[in-house]
Amino acid sequence: MSVARQRDGVYALPEADFAREAAGPSDISMPIAVTELGDEIVWRPEADLWPHLHLDGPIGSGKTITAQNIAVAAARARWRVHILRQFDREYGEFLGWPNVEVATTPTEHSALLQRSVDLMYPIPAAPLLVVIDTIKGIVDGIGDSCRGPLRRIALDGRVHQAHLVLIADPTASDPVPEVTELLCPLTVIPPPLASSRRPRGDLMRWRPGQYSAGPLPR
Repeated sequence: MSVARQRDGVYALPEADFAREAAGPSDISMPIAVTELGDEIVWRPEADLWPHLHLDGPIGSGKTITAQNIAVAAARARWRVHILRQFDREYGEFLGWPNVEVATTPTEHSALLQRSVDLMYPIPAAPLLVVIDTIKGIVDGIGDSCRGPLRRIALDGRVHQAHLVLIADPTASDPVPEVTELLCPLTVIPPPLASSRRPRGDLMRWRPGQYSAGPLPR
């Protein structure tokens, strides 16, 4: 089922099965969640009606797991992946992955977000995935200066092969409604079993080999 057709809550996939590593930049098409009836939800950011996602849901529901799955799929498809994380305990397994950059501090967040915009023009050597977890935490650190770059990616991303995945903070209101209104909403609900969690370190077995998605701008 396409992500655009899903209106009810979905479960995260802690044991996602990722595609074979691509030989060159390619589209990604993988199940990113599953409905309560067992139907897989598939997102193809390069081809779907919605090129961006806004993940919402209560604490512990699996929003970060879902974003991690998308990041792994993008990395294995030889995309560039930019991760802006609020907490340094998350996304640590992505440190050192080829063509994956992880920002933790507000200064790093601001620089990597602007770098994401710069990579879009004229047309990037490879598609770009920008994961922001959580959007409230990042906006609080950067301030209003992030609004322009975020909206630019949301508006121009389809043409310039840049795709946003924003994770909401369920304890706070949406800090950038002018951006999230342009994204496909997906609500992740708590799994039926508390044990449905990803083992620590499990993502490392999906780490891509060394490759280049084109020369890095100086």
